[in-house]
Amino acid sequence: MKDVYYLGPKGSFSYILAAQLFSNDSHSLVPSDTFSSIVKNLDANSLAILPVENSISSNVHQNIDLILNYGLKIKAEAYLNISYMQVALKVSDKSKINTLIVHPMAELQCKNFIEDNNYKIISAKSNSHAQKLLIEKNNPEIAAISTNILLDENKLEFTDSCLENFKNNQTRFLMVSKNLEDQKGDKASFLFTIKHEVGSLMKLLTVFLENNLNLTKIESRPIPGTDWEYRFWIDIELGSKNVDDVAKILSSKVDDMTLMGCYPHGKLYS
Repeated sequence: MKDVYYLGPKGSFSYILAAQLFSNDSHSLVPSDTFSSIVKNLDANSLAILPVENSISSNVHQNIDLILNYGLKIKAEAYLNISYMQVALKVSDKSKINTLIVHPMAELQCKNFIEDNNYKIISAKSNSHAQKLLIEKNNPEIAAISTNILLDENKLEFTDSCLENFKNNQTRFLMVSKNLEDQKGDKASFLFTIKHEVGSLMKLLTVFLENNLNLTKIESRPIPGTDWEYRFWIDIELGSKNVDDVAKILSSKVDDMTLMGCYPHGKLYS
């Protein structure tokens, strides 16, 4: 049985997606308190599910850096519709709530709702953790932003829904591991550096146009220990080409290129 690590516990968005992707008996879902602990627990026979970007709040840089710094490989991707709920104690008077417990990413995605109500903020490690803190504090003037799963239906209730700034709110998740096995798909991710000189990135971008390759993501991250040098993560739709062809095309234009993964275009889940 293969372990699948996710930011938990039960009720987090990572859990909601993991439960749909890995519902068979060959996988065991393992909750973790932090993203860094997820990565540190990975071994040769396990997987991790990590959110890497959101259609409202952009990239999850912490997880991008974890993937890069630990040299993890991408096995698959999936997208999840994201909708937030306000959760309060059943004894609460909604009109008297003045404080929200919320994960930083949820805070960004629900910024308008928070500002409209002038809420004070208490940070949580995850959406599920926000509910746990709410129960622990047991204060009727405090609520939490969380998912649509109640951890304790006897003590908690939903008091508001669809809190996100925009209703078309999706998060992209990657399934990563320590190994790059034989993979097939219509998308590929590469990591590389380029010469720090005028026009080097522009020359690379021209290659995508000339070869009819759709660049769906480009992310620059600083290289630790250097003076303002960067490495680039790109995602490409392969079209009619295979990943080896694309690797050959790119290798002549970049330095230190690594294939991070080749995988099918991800499906959207709710």
